[in-house]
Amino acid sequence: MPLFAFECVDCHDHAELLVSGSATALCPSCGSSSLEKQPSAFAPVSGGAMSEPVGCGASSCCMAQGGCAQN
Repeated sequence: MPLFAFECVDCHDHAELLVSGSATALCPSCGSSSLEKQPSAFAPVSGGAMSEPVGCGASSCCMAQGGCAQN
């Protein structure tokens, strides 16, 4: 099921909802079916090489262990 971002026309709440086929999405805050799809928050990939993540700079930075909670 695809994940879509919506804004409710009635209460202006924002939500990401899983919507299947012809199912009607409902606002989780007010129950309205008056929702507008919002642009995706995912950035397109240009096909270039991905850059390496940058650590936080702390002397105990966890990037050396493979991941950083600060980024």
